[in-house]
Amino acid sequence: MKKQIVFGIAGFIIILVFFMVFTSFYTVKTGEVAIISSWGKITRIDKEGLNFKIPIVQTKEMLTTRDKIYSFDNMSVSTKDMQSIVLDLTVQSAVSDPENLYR
Repeated sequence: MKKQIVFGIAGFIIILVFFMVFTSFYTVKTGEVAIISSWGKITRIDKEGLNFKIPIVQTKEMLTTRDKIYSFDNMSVSTKDMQSIVLDLTVQSAVSDPENLYR
């Protein structure tokens, strides 16, 4: 009976250690940033590459910082003198401050 309890506790500890190791490391791809927060407060912003966080205490949120292009085609707009105009509109945006965008 004692051996079963010892093996059960040892198995639980091994599973817990594997969980902690595999949730501690993460990678950030090119064109993204990871916003790390501890208990809801932003602590740091990680750039591309392999990074580390404390499991359970810290959470990560991935945010894309690549340039994005939004295209709006065939927009019909009426002018002040009631003439109709068809527009093609393209907007290019980029994230310069990911912390401000996240908040």
